[in-house]
Amino acid sequence: MKLIKFSIVGVLLAFWLSSCEKDIITNDYIDSNPDRAEKLAAGLNKVLQSSEHGWVMMVKSNLSNTIYAPVVMKFDTTDNSVDVKTVYGESEGVKSFYQITSGLGAPQLEFSTGSVISALFKVGAQMSDITDHIFNVVSYSQDTIEIRGYRSGGVYKPEGGVVYKLFKRPADWKWADSEVLFDMTTVANRPVGEGEFQTMEVHSALTNEDFNIPVKYVAQSAGNVNALYSWHPFNNISAIGGITDFYPFQFVYVNKSNAQIANYISQGHNAMSFLPYYSTTNAGIAAAYKALRDQFQTFYLVANKSEKIGNTQSITFNAYNKSGEVVITAVYKGK
Repeated sequence: MKLIKFSIVGVLLAFWLSSCEKDIITNDYIDSNPDRAEKLAAGLNKVLQSSEHGWVMMVKSNLSNTIYAPVVMKFDTTDNSVDVKTVYGESEGVKSFYQITSGLGAPQLEFSTGSVISALFKVGAQMSDITDHIFNVVSYSQDTIEIRGYRSGGVYKPEGGVVYKLFKRPADWKWADSEVLFDMTTVANRPVGEGEFQTMEVHSALTNEDFNIPVKYVAQSAGNVNALYSWHPFNNISAIGGITDFYPFQFVYVNKSNAQIANYISQGHNAMSFLPYYSTTNAGIAAAYKALRDQFQTFYLVANKSEKIGNTQSITFNAYNKSGEVVITAVYKGK
C-alpha cells in the first residue's frame, strides 16, 4: 500500500514515499522539482474518486465521548462537486464543491462556503469538532486519507485542528444510499405503527447490554413543524447553507422508571438526530435531551435496513464509534 505523508517544520519538508525512505526536502529541491506539489494534488484527486461509495469522516460532538457521527462524502472530479450525507439533515439537490490546492509543499482540501462541511463548522461543537472548511492533507493512500483542519477554531484561533482519518464507506452502510429507509416527512413512508407505542430492541456493545424500549413516533402539524424549524440549531439555513431539510417530529419513549418522555427530534438522511431543540441553556430542556441520549447511549441513529412484511415493519438502526464500528443496534418493531 502506497502511503504519502507530509509535515512542515520550519523551512524543511519531510515526506514518506512507498519505499518508506525519508528524504529532507530543501528549497533547492523544491525549485528543481516545480511540479511535485501538482503531482501530489493530482494523486489525491485520483484517490478521492477511487472509492465507489465515497469516503467517511467520523466527527465528534460534545454530546458524547464514545459515539461519533459519520459524514459520508462522494467526490465527483468531473465538476469538483461532493455529495454529502449526514445524520443531522438532508442535502439532496444541493451540490457542495471542493478544490485541491498545492499548499506549501503539501495539498490542501478546501470545501466551498455553502457546503455541508461549512455548515457543520459554523454550527459548532454540538454537531461536530470541525473547526475549518480548509484542511491540510497529512497523508493519503488507496485506503485512507488523513486531513487536519487548517485552523483550530475562529479566525484568530491558532493553526492546527483535529486530524481525521477518512476511510472508504462500507457497502453495507445502506443509510447513506439514496433509497429511503426511514422518513417521517410523508405519510406513505412513515414507520408502520406511527402514532402508537411500538418496541425498539436495543443492543449496546458499549455496555454489553440488551434491553427493550417502548417508543412512539408522532408526526406534527404544519404549524408546529414551522415553529420547530425556527428553534433548531440549523434555523438560520439561508446563512449556513448545505443542509436543505431537518424535518422535526416528536419521539416518545418509556424510561427505566416507566415514565413516558416526549422530545422533539429531527430527521437526517435515513436517520434521526437527538439534538436539542429550544434553548440549550435551559437546564430542564438540556436535562431532558441528556436523558434521551443516556437511554439510547447515542445522540443519533441511522437506518441501515427496513423490512415490511404484511402489516409489520422492522427497521434496523445503528450508531458508530470513531473507527466506524457499530456500537449501538436498535431494531424498531412496528405493527
